[in-house]
Amino acid sequence: MSVIYMVHPVHGAKVAISEYEAISDEMHGWERYDISTPAAADVDDEDEEVEAVNEMAELKPRGRRRAAQED
Repeated sequence: MSVIYMVHPVHGAKVAISEYEAISDEMHGWERYDISTPAAADVDDEDEEVEAVNEMAELKPRGRRRAAQED
């Protein structure tokens, strides 16, 4: 079984387990990469903040309000 590492600019990284899957992924925007090759660091990108994409929305109150208790 071959292991092919893939990366996508939106979806992140994944492992394809066959050549057929890797070819199909490449048609959908994925690119192959070699994990033994270090990534080139862009000097310009160090000062920029990365915007979080996968944040949870704020919780909204659910249900009815509690009734005031009378003694």
